[in-house]
Amino acid sequence: MKRILVLLLSLVLLLSGCAAQPKDNSTIPTAPAFSVKTDYSNYAPPRHYNPAFGGTGVTELMPKENYGTVYPFIGENYESLRVNLYGFLDERGQVIVDPVYPFAAYRGGKDGGVWCLGKMIGEDADDYSYPEYLYAAAAADGSQITDFRYSSVEVEEGLVLAAERVGVADEYCNQAYVFRYDIYDLQLNLLATSEELLKDKPELCQNLSDLSYAEGMFLLSFGQEHSEDWPEQVYYIEQESSRMLGPYNRGY
Repeated sequence: MKRILVLLLSLVLLLSGCAAQPKDNSTIPTAPAFSVKTDYSNYAPPRHYNPAFGGTGVTELMPKENYGTVYPFIGENYESLRVNLYGFLDERGQVIVDPVYPFAAYRGGKDGGVWCLGKMIGEDADDYSYPEYLYAAAAADGSQITDFRYSSVEVEEGLVLAAERVGVADEYCNQAYVFRYDIYDLQLNLLATSEELLKDKPELCQNLSDLSYAEGMFLLSFGQEHSEDWPEQVYYIEQESSRMLGPYNRGY
């Protein structure tokens, strides 16, 4: 019996030790209140770009060797016209041309490329409803730029293919365009022209509709694919030897 009483007493002492401790009801100090007044008298709403971006008076990209990599920025946005105007910065962040180009896109890949810049042309160039562009190619470091006379600028396996529209095949139902091509390296050194590629068949120049490049071969297309009136023919020209293969029929 005595042993039971000792056990019960120990249990009571153990439970009393586990009982919740009384809370500290001391007051928690509160931070003092501050009243902050902001002066908005000199506030100006944000612009599309930093005021330092633009306003230099430079409206054409001038080729130079010391730009480093050049980068585009958006200067103005004409919401009703759905057109941005692009300028360019050098690698130090200095504006090298104000936002004057309604088109700017990079052509190329991880091994390098060029900038394709566009200007609007035609009687409706100011309303931008259905814009028509002429394009130029600019080196990625801004060291070279071509004239704005191309209908397209593409980069294929390290070669820049710039197409200049020189005519329309009016006698055919689809009004296919006729082009000539300038072929550059990525530094925009002129390597060849479509006229030079076709030196052995100069009569083909008046019907050239497309030129592409892959694996050391130029593919030149004459006519339109799936056209009954102007069936497409293609020639292959080896870049190294200038050997011409073809023609091969491909079309309607």
